[in-house]
Amino acid sequence: MDENKENETTKVLLDIKKFSEEENKNFDIGKYSKISMSDISIAGVIASSIREKGLFRVTMKSGGELMKAKEGGFYTAVLKNGKIVEQARLIPSNINSTIIFVVIILKCIDKKLDTIQRTQKEILNFLEQDKISQLKADSDILLKSLKDFYYNYDNEIFRNSEVIMINEIYRNSIKDISFYKWKIKDFFANNKKMSLNEKIFEINRIFGAYRLALYNYSFSLFLKILFIENVNLEYFNEHIKNIEFESREYKNIYGEHYDDVKNIIDKDNYIGKKVSEIFNGFSKKINSSIDFFNISDDKKVQYMVDNFINVNRFSGIEVFSDRLRKIAKMYNEPIELVYKENNLYIENKYFD
Repeated sequence: MDENKENETTKVLLDIKKFSEEENKNFDIGKYSKISMSDISIAGVIASSIREKGLFRVTMKSGGELMKAKEGGFYTAVLKNGKIVEQARLIPSNINSTIIFVVIILKCIDKKLDTIQRTQKEILNFLEQDKISQLKADSDILLKSLKDFYYNYDNEIFRNSEVIMINEIYRNSIKDISFYKWKIKDFFANNKKMSLNEKIFEINRIFGAYRLALYNYSFSLFLKILFIENVNLEYFNEHIKNIEFESREYKNIYGEHYDDVKNIIDKDNYIGKKVSEIFNGFSKKINSSIDFFNISDDKKVQYMVDNFINVNRFSGIEVFSDRLRKIAKMYNEPIELVYKENNLYIENKYFD
């Protein structure tokens, strides 16, 4: 952390209230997640202000811009749009509130990291048979950037260099989305002479590439907001709407061509009969570890139809708009924590 940041620290506004007997009796630890505070001293600050045992509700006043003060000066006001909107109890500390939010936000992201990684793997499993190398490389870079952020969130040089790279991926993804929308439209508009196997493979390829472009677009948008730290609610909402729009677009395009795929298969009298029941919901999910290149043609088509229905049905990018909505809420509303015996807990509702 640089010297200026050390000399000018955002003071943490903490409102501490002891649980009532009724609240204490009904407190369910299962509804809360423990926050790791190993690298910040907020738990100690709270502990030094509490002289008795029990449960305490700690409200972090995050509903506006916290006033900044030089070391030794303290304010007890919360600003919103340049106006004082509330007074709050201030516990003197040299804690940078950004670090506290980062700890909570990283936990929020961590709860969905498996989903993000699974979405990427799900798309790439099929595309590994193709040569869409730049899309794959970009998705790997974004995932690495998120993981590196965990250890470099206060490193300004790291953040600035990452933002440049993320912006480049973001711009490329916009072009990729337009390109694969066109590819899908062009494929179904032209009756190309291809075998059934080739047609179904191509359908999966272009839908998978389209999904990967959407994944890179949404992921890069998400990281841009995370790295730049623009906590303006309108800014959050604008990007959430952009991701949700692209998700609906994918759903509409998929729905528009679902029957087209079914008709392509139905026209093949031999293989079509074997796989048509997949469209009617009678199939069992085909083993994803199947050796694609060493199976019969009808099995290949079954595998690819199953992929189209069970994998490519959804864009998978909703995870990013969902996390942005959670983070926006944290930044723009008070966060309630529970303090108990030198540990801090936060409700699972922030992470679900």
